[in-house]
Amino acid sequence: MSEDRFVPSDGRPLTPYEREILTILQEECAEVIVAASKLLRFGVGNTNPSTGKKNDEELGLEVGDLQQMIDKIIFAEIVSRDHLIDGMVRKQDRLIQFMQHAPERRHG
Repeated sequence: MSEDRFVPSDGRPLTPYEREILTILQEECAEVIVAASKLLRFGVGNTNPSTGKKNDEELGLEVGDLQQMIDKIIFAEIVSRDHLIDGMVRKQDRLIQFMQHAPERRHG
């Protein structure tokens, strides 16, 4: 019997494994936010004194961790790949409409 007071309309509460995946997904999202914030505040090449890694590397590692958790929620069928792709298309359309800057060409 579930300890939760709310029972989903499909009658199936989340399994402990699904809850754990979602908890880790949340943590990884937060870590991406922190890494992006550090890069914005201190620049691309600045080194994080607590890890010894540059900010761009830290962000890349955290995004990789997040991508791994995204793959896990798809594999566990918590979300469907089709819905993920629909979200990507939706975001691309919004970015085309609302982004105010284009990518800059890097020289050298």
